[in-house]
Amino acid sequence: MLKNEKKRIQKIIQLLEKNDEDEETLIAHINEAEHIFFKCFKNENKIKNQIINTYFIPYVSLLCEKLSNDRSSSNSSNNNNNNNSMNENYIFKEKLIVIILSFLYSIVRINKNYAYLVVSFLVNLLEEKDYIAKIVEYLKKINIYLLNGLLFSKKKIHFRNGNSNESSSGNENGKNNNKNEYYTNDETHLDNLKQGFNDYVTLKAKVFNMLSNYQFSSYINDNPYKYDIIKNLMTILTKEIFFFFYILK
Repeated sequence: MLKNEKKRIQKIIQLLEKNDEDEETLIAHINEAEHIFFKCFKNENKIKNQIINTYFIPYVSLLCEKLSNDRSSSNSSNNNNNNNSMNENYIFKEKLIVIILSFLYSIVRINKNYAYLVVSFLVNLLEEKDYIAKIVEYLKKINIYLLNGLLFSKKKIHFRNGNSNESSSGNENGKNNNKNEYYTNDETHLDNLKQGFNDYVTLKAKVFNMLSNYQFSSYINDNPYKYDIIKNLMTILTKEIFFFFYILK
């Protein structure tokens, strides 16, 4: 059963790489992939961990790349109405950012050990400045789960390559030495704390920097998104304060 799911994930990733699927088919593939990943995250074992460690990062990375790609560009020569094409592309990307954020939100709620990866993807997603309001909205929902995972999880995922220190001891985690494969190993609590909070601080710093430098309208009433971002950031800070008071009791 798990071998079939592994093959199915491979197939879905290949289809995502081709970038020639229509929206309805693409969404169906994404839903199927999410269903498989959720089963793996909920009940980890050796084979399920292999699926997560090998395919999770490439899968989410491909989805994030689609936010940067213009789906309408390949069809613009056959479509006389470029405005409609651009509008469809925008609507698709709006759906996709919600799908990605909802997926990451669900992952960290299911399994806090992967909070480190979720933070790193959120940092990368902030490169898509048009979606800052939506990203901060989800960060408000997810920040306590992230902090809980960053503080108290014992698992991290590393990229294995020929120059990494971990590659020389990779056999401790499995016999497969494929340099493009992701793997897990146990880290000390202090290492998790340092790396996790470094990523989290980077995420918050990028949000505040974008809020300061992004070209919003002159008046806040003309740009309600700026108000939403500020309101959500204040909520995030309040939740963090209560969280730290709680764990320090």
